[in-house]
Amino acid sequence: MKIELKPDFHEEFNCIADRCSFTCCQEWKIAVDKDTFRSWKETDYEGRKLNTYTVSQSGARVISLNEGHQCPFLSANQLCELVTRHGDSILSHTCATFPRQIHRYRERTEYALVSCCPEVVDLLNRQESFRLEGDCGEPAGEENIAGMKEIRQTLMKIIQEPSFDINTELMCMFEIMLGILKNGRVTRKELGMCEGRAYLQKLTDDISAMEFDENETFQEDNELFLDLVENYRKEELYTRHLSDMVSLAEKLEEEYEKYKIPEQLKKFRTEFAQYERLFRNYLAAELFTNGLLPNSPLDSLAVMLQWISLQYVTIRHSIFLKWLRKGSGKLEYSDVRDSIVLISRITGYSQSDIYEYLDNSFQSRIWEWGYEALIVGR
Repeated sequence: MKIELKPDFHEEFNCIADRCSFTCCQEWKIAVDKDTFRSWKETDYEGRKLNTYTVSQSGARVISLNEGHQCPFLSANQLCELVTRHGDSILSHTCATFPRQIHRYRERTEYALVSCCPEVVDLLNRQESFRLEGDCGEPAGEENIAGMKEIRQTLMKIIQEPSFDINTELMCMFEIMLGILKNGRVTRKELGMCEGRAYLQKLTDDISAMEFDENETFQEDNELFLDLVENYRKEELYTRHLSDMVSLAEKLEEEYEKYKIPEQLKKFRTEFAQYERLFRNYLAAELFTNGLLPNSPLDSLAVMLQWISLQYVTIRHSIFLKWLRKGSGKLEYSDVRDSIVLISRITGYSQSDIYEYLDNSFQSRIWEWGYEALIVGR
């Protein structure tokens, strides 16, 4: 019998449709699978066949958005006209399943919810911790070689350890992952040691003894943010969300001192700290959902850990930009949630696209530890 693994809140998700603060029917490439496309050839909508509302992009069939970058089937009251007229069965696989993801492995099936949906972020915000239902691993044996699932499980445990701050834990996790890659394998006993407080304390003490340049971290994160959103700016997507943040980020490249960034960052950290539990849950969820994909080699886990770190620092930076733009007051949950959704959508690349981005942007696909430390910061 196959094992099923999923977050313990998985069944709590329900699409809130017109009450959603960040609709998935706008400014996104909405895929139409082959079976749906064939059935749409036989279905009318506003005097046209449904299939004529699609275009081919990069070898895939997607819904052609209107001038407002919205799905043409999105009604004025933010409901899907196709569902209203024909029921849920008319939807493409993407529309019917989002934000759910299913990963099928030889011995198990994993069910996840992606953070591109505000309702999923709300669910993460309500959890005391990120927990899974199902069998999380085989019986441990000291000499047994651990698989990628066990490595991922260890990383998920570390990021939810409240004794150490998130930034330090991300650096510890990357150090552990680099060590595994160097050795080519790890035993379950060794992984257990990595989860232990004494081992983590030693790593964090070593990190604490290092010098970190806050200005360099800020400038690198600012550059990463601008680079990641560049294509969306060119295509005039998410303009309502990005315009003010991009304008400020560009000013900060030249006017760092004018905005008294070190003082502002100190105030921001106090505001940001109140969402620590949410971000621990978010990072654990990302590791579960995207850290390990079917038929991927061991080094892919390191690559995806990098990408999750990159997403986190870009979300953090976008929240800072929004907070600074609003006057450096109270950090509202709605701004935090919308930034998680926005950056999750912008960085929601396929694994092959992630590899291509890293290959084009860095000297090596897998970073040196120092770069992880640079973007995460202390």
